[in-house]
Amino acid sequence: MSKEINESILLDVLASLEESAQKMVVVGGWCPYLYAKYLWKIILQYLPRTTDIDLGVHETGSKRFSPTVYERFLKAGYAAERIYDDEPLPIEFVRKEGRIEVKIEFITSFEVSDDTLQRFLGSEIACHRIEGFDILLRSSPITLAVPYKNRKLEFKTLSPEIYFFHKGITFPSRSGEEKRNKDMQYIYFILRSCPKKGEFLEEILKLKKHEYFPVFRDNILTYMGDVSCPGYPKLGQMLGMGYEQSYKEIETVFRPLIAILKKK
Repeated sequence: MSKEINESILLDVLASLEESAQKMVVVGGWCPYLYAKYLWKIILQYLPRTTDIDLGVHETGSKRFSPTVYERFLKAGYAAERIYDDEPLPIEFVRKEGRIEVKIEFITSFEVSDDTLQRFLGSEIACHRIEGFDILLRSSPITLAVPYKNRKLEFKTLSPEIYFFHKGITFPSRSGEEKRNKDMQYIYFILRSCPKKGEFLEEILKLKKHEYFPVFRDNILTYMGDVSCPGYPKLGQMLGMGYEQSYKEIETVFRPLIAILKKK
């Protein structure tokens, strides 16, 4: 996670997609950065850094797209690399700029049809189906308008509330400790940084009847419920503070959410 953020590559990738970007939503590690800079307009503090670009793919049905996303990226000159050494397909695209290599990954749910993957993305591209990803695809995205080469580039990303909710559901089941800890840091960053915390928590409470809300509540309370929970030492280590300072900071940030989640 120590890679340097290069926003220009993200924007170049989204611009290369043109109208196809309207069928996708930016997910993953770029979301907290985009919230901070373009939605909340705050100084970036304690922000986990990433370069890989993750794009969620919505259902497009049996409509044919010409060019496909695969064809758009080939035209833009992106490198196509095999997923498996002994198989020509599927491939994933990599944007290379100097010594920086940025993987572009497509993600969708098990509810999205094969037609979408073949006729919109192109059958050549790898697209990962993830359990529970429909939580994100069913939500209402936000649209950001970002300065890009003397114009405004518009694209969709997740609302902070849905991003936060989904991370709270999925972080304990992430493969590998590094990914799990990174997601805890994203959760911390959003809760600490959102400027209107009361409104943010109200939006989280609106999800109380969601089928996954009990999982969200249990995960947050298990890892961050009090200073004896396993999330404290992991997160404290990543914050780069002293023991007492980090624990006090974490407890202060999570206190309002924990109080809400403990109410029956």
